[in-house]
Amino acid sequence: MEILLTGPNGYIAGRLAAAFTDAGHGAQTVGVRGGEWRGNSFGGFGAVVHTAAVVHRKRAPSGLYRAVNTDLTLALAQKAKRDGAGQFIFLSTMAVYGAEASMDGAEEITPETPCRPVTPYGASKLEAERGLAAIAGGGFKVCVLRPPIVYGPDCPGNYRSLRALALRSPAVPRMENRRGMVYIGHLCELTLLLAGNRAEGVFFPQDAETVSTGRLMRWIREARGLETTERAALDAPIRAGARVLPPLRKAFGSLAYRPDMTVCAHGDYRKLSAREAVALTEAKWGSCAPL
Repeated sequence: MEILLTGPNGYIAGRLAAAFTDAGHGAQTVGVRGGEWRGNSFGGFGAVVHTAAVVHRKRAPSGLYRAVNTDLTLALAQKAKRDGAGQFIFLSTMAVYGAEASMDGAEEITPETPCRPVTPYGASKLEAERGLAAIAGGGFKVCVLRPPIVYGPDCPGNYRSLRALALRSPAVPRMENRRGMVYIGHLCELTLLLAGNRAEGVFFPQDAETVSTGRLMRWIREARGLETTERAALDAPIRAGARVLPPLRKAFGSLAYRPDMTVCAHGDYRKLSAREAVALTEAKWGSCAPL
């Protein structure tokens, strides 16, 4: 199968391209910043996997999110359908729910949770999802993936920030919050399954187990051969600080999909435990080694 991926310079697209190639598929990437892609044919591709997006940019106008995450997405999907590509796989986000991490350990997204995005990023992704639903049909399959935090070797974002904190702090809290995350290798495996089965619908990638932030920090340090001490005395100050500091609440609060939502009927995409995935992430960090 031939696959076309957008966002050739992005973290996820690069890993997906390698995963498809390793699985024996042809994988090509196309840049979508300019209009050159409009002159390319999407015919002959079994699937177009769209990962390019504007994520969280400080001081970015809200119109930029809509132009890139919504309008560009729908233009690409319309072209894919017109040119005869059989499937469009769209990387959306958990942010479409607008749910925030909770310090009482109770924030869980279920099938009944409404989509109420609170950021321009989440709103633009949800608008794109709704537009894609209208384009689907007539033999054209649309898959939407709503991942939580994505982590893996050299990843950007929240895991990188938490990793930096973990490597500086020999003491970690004992509090048992629940974080939903997905290892990049698992996200790639799920995408392979969806493309190979010409699937359609909305999917919720997440590792098979949720983890507490303290445990995650301990695993990171363990993988680096560093000793760690759990201290329950840290719990209360973190909880107090999280009431007034959103970054602290985001790091140490609970937010995850209900486990049954994350199962894929097309096959098991989660080959590693969370602890194994973190160990592999750390073993390959900075090495430029494949997953």
